[in-house]
Amino acid sequence: MSNDWVSVAEYHNSLDADLAKAELELEDIECQVTGDYENRALPAMGVMGPVRVLVRESDVARAREVLQGNEEATAQDS
Repeated sequence: MSNDWVSVAEYHNSLDADLAKAELELEDIECQVTGDYENRALPAMGVMGPVRVLVRESDVARAREVLQGNEEATAQDS
């Protein structure tokens, strides 16, 4: 199985991406966030791009299940 990193989620802000990262780490899924530096360091310049959560290719299906399950639980709480 490949060790390549694959994007499993995209957010408009670093906070949501960090929350997703924490959820994945609780499930022992190795992950990383990209794009958060630009959003934190350059907001005054209007440099606001997507913040992505990446996991190993071998963890993609499980990571998507975790994130999807958490989105559904949040929607039910609303």
